[in-house]
Amino acid sequence: MAAPNYKLPVSYEWNVTLEQSLGPNTAFSLAYVGSTGHSLQSTEQYIFASPGTPGVPVSANFSGLSVIGNLGKSAYHSLQAQVHSRFTKQFELLTSYTWSHGVDNGSNDAVQFIPSGIANPSLNRGDSDYDVRNSVSEALTYNIPSVNWHNPLSQVLKNWALNNLFSAHSSLPFDVDSYNYSYVTNGGYYTLRADTVPGQPQWLYAKYLPGTHNLVPGGKYLNALAFTDPPASAEQGDLRRNSLRGFNYWQLDFGIHRQFPITKSLGVQFRAEMFNILNHPNFASPGLSGSNYVGYTAPGTPFVFGESTESYGSGLGGGGNTGGFNPLFQQGGPRAIQMALRVEF
Repeated sequence: MAAPNYKLPVSYEWNVTLEQSLGPNTAFSLAYVGSTGHSLQSTEQYIFASPGTPGVPVSANFSGLSVIGNLGKSAYHSLQAQVHSRFTKQFELLTSYTWSHGVDNGSNDAVQFIPSGIANPSLNRGDSDYDVRNSVSEALTYNIPSVNWHNPLSQVLKNWALNNLFSAHSSLPFDVDSYNYSYVTNGGYYTLRADTVPGQPQWLYAKYLPGTHNLVPGGKYLNALAFTDPPASAEQGDLRRNSLRGFNYWQLDFGIHRQFPITKSLGVQFRAEMFNILNHPNFASPGLSGSNYVGYTAPGTPFVFGESTESYGSGLGGGGNTGGFNPLFQQGGPRAIQMALRVEF
């Protein structure tokens, strides 16, 4: 059902850009980009469940009520710098850096699960799910000069080009939830975020898990003693939404391609692309196998609370039936190589 006085969401966007030439072949730009959203669509799922009893509804006839309303609010601000340079006819460089901050009380219009009664939407205000404070990228293209030898080898060495792409960004945010205050309802789950324990460090740093020879992914994992279940009467735990940060990311890709001109309007291009050529490991935030739930231990698994259990590429949800990219050929996956022939006309 729709909430009374439901209205269309409102979004405002703005940007200011300054550009400056630095010599005949280089351009520098600096931009401020911002946006804000008001009365954004949100779907609240009021759950009639027994507190502390996961999956047990109060009513035998129905377990909840979905209400479409306008509780969503968002804000985004960023500073974007870019340098584009063509040193020679062969070299071209593009470098960019972005500082940004996104804040909202829900990063999409998916269901926000709320127990029976009216909860304060500001309790979920925090960093956006996509909030990446710092990101940098660099792309370099080099067209290898053709040689003019009068032998067949010169034909083999002509029309080749190299390119690389380096990208890096700071960590993504995530939460720690309370397993003992999780409720199953039609369409999803409702969970309370955990309470924090004063004086306890939230992260522990180690190469191996204590008392074992198991390597710790990324060299850090969450301290189980730093989090606890909130009181049964709490609307939400005191851990601010998306206040935890996982692992930084960086990756270097490399490619080589050659043009085979056939006519003025027809040609074939061969490409070989190597993703994460250095095979640098990038880890997703803790989240699988109950590893970010206080009070939950996944039976039969070697994982511990707050430990990353997958690569960054897999954590993006690619492959399978999710509709995303194959995790082998997107950011954060293991080293992968692909080759292709492309007809251009």
